[in-house]
Amino acid sequence: MNPPIFLSRRILASSLFLAGLLIISANAQIAQQTDSTEQTSFSMDSPFEKPFTLSDIAKKALATDRNIARALKDSQLSLENIPKDWFLASEVHLGPKSETDLLVVGLGISQGPNRAGFWILRPTAQGYEIALATIAHDLTILETRTNRLRDIETHFLATAQTQGRKYEFDGQLYQKSPPAQGDQPSRIPDGVAQFTPEQLKNYYLVYTNSDVKYLRTLFDAYLKGEVGTDEEYTILDQWNKNYYRSKFVVLSRNRNTFGGTLITILFQERPDRIFVAWIYPEDIEGKLTLRGFDLGNFSDEDIRRTRVRYRELVEDTQHSM
Repeated sequence: MNPPIFLSRRILASSLFLAGLLIISANAQIAQQTDSTEQTSFSMDSPFEKPFTLSDIAKKALATDRNIARALKDSQLSLENIPKDWFLASEVHLGPKSETDLLVVGLGISQGPNRAGFWILRPTAQGYEIALATIAHDLTILETRTNRLRDIETHFLATAQTQGRKYEFDGQLYQKSPPAQGDQPSRIPDGVAQFTPEQLKNYYLVYTNSDVKYLRTLFDAYLKGEVGTDEEYTILDQWNKNYYRSKFVVLSRNRNTFGGTLITILFQERPDRIFVAWIYPEDIEGKLTLRGFDLGNFSDEDIRRTRVRYRELVEDTQHSM
């Protein structure tokens, strides 16, 4: 029996982006009565119904975002003289009416065509804190709730199609919701796989690939605040940093139809999710960059079986990155 690197086309997801997530978390609460007159759908292409002028306290919170901090530094600007056209904001209510949150879109900070930065600011005793930082074309506040706060769905344009992502509040931050599991049987065979020394030797070669090594380098740089592009850091900002502190094992490595490679990984110290990274060579010299980092299409049962079936590989700390 071959290691998962050879079985990936049959049992592992090769799609990087998740579209139209419809799952409602088990701990989602019944939607509370909301103000029907309050705007809940926002787009980078459309004006806000009730624009809100950002206070210095709100700007200070936004400046903790790595992308905004870099933009301020590159433009030699301070919080006091941020151009008014950089941001568009609106008051929203994600929780009780007594708490007023802010939704902010960054129109003056380029994130590429048909994309803009979106931030959710939650009030605190000291001012505001960022509860969500993401890139999208538009954002919708949903009626469903998780841990008291309303769920959020974002959309962006890719390959002439609209793709969506859903976010749920985990008590501190908004996190991408896992893919819907439904009643589909697990695609991962049950039981423990047995590998020959030759099969293991061939599998371990996956860790010699430059794109796999780049992932580890990027995770370490991100944690230290060192070299990395704004787009890469924005992609990584969407997940808990504790994932990146852990070593990871490679479950599959496949060529992507749109160029580069799709690398499916599981973090050894946080094996509750399986991620798919899209690594792309940007120029003729083959400079690598992270184009995407998302949840793979694996149910909880898929992940459990993966950890059991490929235990020898999942628990191997000698070769993992």
